[in-house]
Amino acid sequence: MYFRWSGALLMLFACRGVEPAVFAAAPPQLRHDPYGDVLPACALARIGTSRLRHGGEVVALAFAPDGKTLASVGEDQTMALWESRTGKEVWRNGPQRGFCSALAWSADGKQLLAIEAGFDGIRRWDARSGAPHKSTRMPGGLVTNLFQNGQVLFAEDKGIRVRDAVTGKELGLHIPAEGVPSLSADGKRLAVGSSGAREGSVYEVRTGKRLCAFGRRGGSTALALSPDGKRLAEARAGSRFVRFFDASTGKELRPFKGYQEAPAVLVFSWDGRQLAAGGMDGTVSVWEVEAGELHCTFPAADNAVRCLSFSPDGKALASGGGRHIRLWDVPTGKPAPAMGSRGGPVHHVAFSLCGTLIATAGGTGPVPELALWDAATGKLRQRVGGFRGAVLGLAFGAHRKELVVVQDKVAFPDEADQAIVRSYDLRSGKETRRFLVALSPLLVPKGRQRVAFSPGGKYLAFTPHAGGMNAFVETWEVAAGKKLRSTVVAANDPTFAISADGNLLLLFRTEKEELYALPPGKARRVRLRLGDGFDGSHVPACSPDGTSLATASAGGAHLWDLKTGKPRHLSTESAGCLVFSPDGKLVIAGYATGSVRVWDVGSGKLRHELKGHRGAITAVAFSPDGKRLASASTDTTVLIWDVSRPK
Repeated sequence: MYFRWSGALLMLFACRGVEPAVFAAAPPQLRHDPYGDVLPACALARIGTSRLRHGGEVVALAFAPDGKTLASVGEDQTMALWESRTGKEVWRNGPQRGFCSALAWSADGKQLLAIEAGFDGIRRWDARSGAPHKSTRMPGGLVTNLFQNGQVLFAEDKGIRVRDAVTGKELGLHIPAEGVPSLSADGKRLAVGSSGAREGSVYEVRTGKRLCAFGRRGGSTALALSPDGKRLAEARAGSRFVRFFDASTGKELRPFKGYQEAPAVLVFSWDGRQLAAGGMDGTVSVWEVEAGELHCTFPAADNAVRCLSFSPDGKALASGGGRHIRLWDVPTGKPAPAMGSRGGPVHHVAFSLCGTLIATAGGTGPVPELALWDAATGKLRQRVGGFRGAVLGLAFGAHRKELVVVQDKVAFPDEADQAIVRSYDLRSGKETRRFLVALSPLLVPKGRQRVAFSPGGKYLAFTPHAGGMNAFVETWEVAAGKKLRSTVVAANDPTFAISADGNLLLLFRTEKEELYALPPGKARRVRLRLGDGFDGSHVPACSPDGTSLATASAGGAHLWDLKTGKPRHLSTESAGCLVFSPDGKLVIAGYATGSVRVWDVGSGKLRHELKGHRGAITAVAFSPDGKRLASASTDTTVLIWDVSRPK
């Protein structure tokens, strides 16, 4: 009956000249991270957040005149607009044609303005959509500074001039001065810091008249005029003080102190009642100007603070240092709700043996950020504390509830030329054992591999010495803290991988710049013929069965047959990290562009290209079942991908 009715309906549609409806497949269901942001295609979860993040260090910040949004520029040459209340991304564009060093809003709040390296003028964008506007060209000089009021400083022969950033119109006469500048919010006064034998000076913009001198000769590192142009704050090289001056007379009013070295950034709140200073030590201090009292201090960055911006109402302060924008509630001195999770670049990532947990290690400060996450949702399960010094390697131990961490000797100054291997019980958070290994990191070239765990974390390999005629690679059994063997290589700076059964694969070059591999458990070395593109800087990965080798260098990524030494070319780009799937059928490469590529070992064909990171890929790891892949990045996040289905 069904088939008769179907045929009759089709005949009816055909007779009336009506085409039967074509039912399109439902669009793929969008996945979201714990913050509610959409995940990239093929991504199952995100550890961390993409909010208030750039792929490179944040170099400029600017709150919109209405305070509802915050604009930022990063060293990755991208510009982004964020909701200041939630940190949610409104739009992002780039990479720009050149490096943008400064950022500001137009007076009407409808455009974003930026100084771009190599361009003689100001670049402009629509603030609502991020679409580019017609640029403002200013030939005959160089645009050096851009201020929040939409005016620029234009360097001319033996002096400077203030111009309107949108129209390029000159707003005053030529000022014969050089040094760190600051412009008042009304554009009437310009302060120029001391430089060499010159004192600092304050000028009237319209006439170019010098109003007063301030401070001493030397070098100003940062300068800020209050919005009304009446007060001036200065930081000087070699001084821990921020000094205040009357901008009309040059008379010093009071010093503010509290830094180990001169602050790099000074900025007044929009009403001039507060002053924020960003230090090279990563802290930000906020002072009450009238009372001369310190209001609050907070850790705004893992390294030097590069930029600061107050919201128009003075209640929020944004700081840039590293790849993460941090928002602070000024009245309380606490992180704002939009700040999200704190974090630096993630350098290490590992799946637990059961595949339900992911461990990460990263950060740029003296205290590493170690944490455990739910592998299905990306939610934080546990932070692991008690660590200081760089993390060199990370793995889950042979027992399901054990985390093994290798740390640099910097954490233990009394144990020279030592690294420490520490095991932690994840249920109690207590350290269960530790043992020391000899390690000379100063002799290992920067970027060269020093530590490698076997799949499953049972064995550990590292280089105690490198450089000179011979190199040594030691193999240890982690659970027993026992050294199994020390392998001597008559070559310079070997790289290596270790198999699940504890056998080493060595990759090294000879004095003739020939590249050799010593497969796991073999005594015969195999010469790898790479040709003229070989530069000696290889990242290796060994297949689980020990028959294949993946390498990456400046000459590209290659897959090698360890029986014959013959290569298969995978890509022309250099990868930063490589890993084989547990069954050896796939090989993964992470790139500086933020992409992750998945190749089929049998055919050598590209199976997936996974895009979603905004910074370089630093580490990749497979789940034990080979169906999921975790990629860590300098953008402070980890993405968990589904690689179970063909492309």
